[in-house]
Amino acid sequence: MKRVGSRILFAVVFCLSTGLLLVLASPRLTVLIETRIIEAYRPTITGEAQTFAKATTANDWQAVKLLSLCGVLKKAVAPSPEYCGALLIPSLGVNLPWANYTNDDVYTFGAGMLEPHYLNDNCHLVIGAHNLGQRECTALFTPLAFHQLTGRKVILTNFHVVKEYQIIGKQVISPSDTRVPFQGGANSLALLTCTSDNQKRILVRAKLVRSYPFKALNPQISRKFHHKYKLTDGLAGAASSPATSPVKLKKHCRSKTR
Repeated sequence: MKRVGSRILFAVVFCLSTGLLLVLASPRLTVLIETRIIEAYRPTITGEAQTFAKATTANDWQAVKLLSLCGVLKKAVAPSPEYCGALLIPSLGVNLPWANYTNDDVYTFGAGMLEPHYLNDNCHLVIGAHNLGQRECTALFTPLAFHQLTGRKVILTNFHVVKEYQIIGKQVISPSDTRVPFQGGANSLALLTCTSDNQKRILVRAKLVRSYPFKALNPQISRKFHHKYKLTDGLAGAASSPATSPVKLKKHCRSKTR
């Protein structure tokens, strides 16, 4: 009996080890698994007011690392970072949480502002996320690298107000062009990610088309958000209550350039 148990244990360990080696030997398979984990993850969304107080100290672009399967698995079982909204590009299947700050935890499952702002600031917003480098991948900002983008709709919400943008351009810039993403007018949006070889940056610009209360959002899109995200009590109540004028959060925009 012990011999049979030992053989079963050996077979299980052998299969797991072989599977792990195959995954590590195949970047495409690794990205596929990472994509499934990231898209199945249910992030927690808290209010902007709660996260903004620590956004400045938590904001750490330099701490962001390249994604790894081990890192994704480890953070999938850890407490969720504090996100404060969701970003959707319907025509590309992009649906991810965003935070008003950037660090490695935020970037594992979502996007982050490179300079903290409230969504209602009416400022130029710069939001970054990872590119996993495979055309078949729909996780994070990967689709931005592989598709024509001009004219596509971007939906940004904090579950109180919704802002709809239209993409007007896409360019590749050098990592040393640190000021370029921050150059933009009021109510404009910049999405930033790496090229698939991680040598340059893809910069996508969008203009604001309209804004409205979350309650007025297309019901089909609203269901997608509620299915994917866990809202804290305050946000859950606001997202399901009758439409009201969004509260204006007082926070001044900074300069257009850095």
